[in-house]
Amino acid sequence: MQLSLHRRHGFTLLEIMIVVSVIALLAVIAVPSFLRARERAEAVAVLNELRLLDAAIAQYAVDNNKMTGAEITFWICNPI
Repeated sequence: MQLSLHRRHGFTLLEIMIVVSVIALLAVIAVPSFLRARERAEAVAVLNELRLLDAAIAQYAVDNNKMTGAEITFWICNPI
């Protein structure tokens, strides 16, 4: 019985190409979903900030006896 001592262990070029193509296919599927999720998260953050601003304006109006719908002006000071 003859055993081959020169048997090579490793991957063939075809096997490596298949693995790379599968990874590329998964990336093509996942990237657009990730971008949409990020855009949705940014939109939700903006809406939450607008809600906070509206609540702060309403609280200011209550604290300073302003009428509903009265114009409220404010400015941001930059400390030196």
